[in-house]
Amino acid sequence: MIHKIPAMRKNMPRNGGTTLRMRRYNPLNTAMVPLGNSGVTPPPQNLTAVDIDAKISFYGKA
Repeated sequence: MIHKIPAMRKNMPRNGGTTLRMRRYNPLNTAMVPLGNSGVTPPPQNLTAVDIDAKISFYGKA
């Protein structure tokens, strides 16, 4: 049954189109070097984003 599928509710502006763009971020790698008292800054990691486009379909009964 369709009503048992988990979903996230989003509000769209009026006349905003039928495509919703969401963004998620890939997780960062685990730091293998412990922080110590030496004052050395660990190397930075780049955060990468993935855009997800969803086409909105309207269902109902008039």
